[in-house]
Amino acid sequence: MVNEVTRRYEGSEICERDPIMDIALAKSALREHAKGRKLGQAAIGELYLAGYMGIHLPSPREKLHPTVVTDKGKQLLEA
Repeated sequence: MVNEVTRRYEGSEICERDPIMDIALAKSALREHAKGRKLGQAAIGELYLAGYMGIHLPSPREKLHPTVVTDKGKQLLEA
């Protein structure tokens, strides 16, 4: 789900890893979460970074736990 992106910044090219989640894929993942199915860590991280989901992270080494679907996520589900 995470793609490598090349960006032009002031004449130089910068390769970096950015969260890029297709809207259809995000909608599908949110529906799966709403049905009570577990999402993968990458999907949870992508949804969090896109602003569709809140997470709880007890410590940096533990897994991400989805806590709430944000208003932005609810709007996506309703669309």
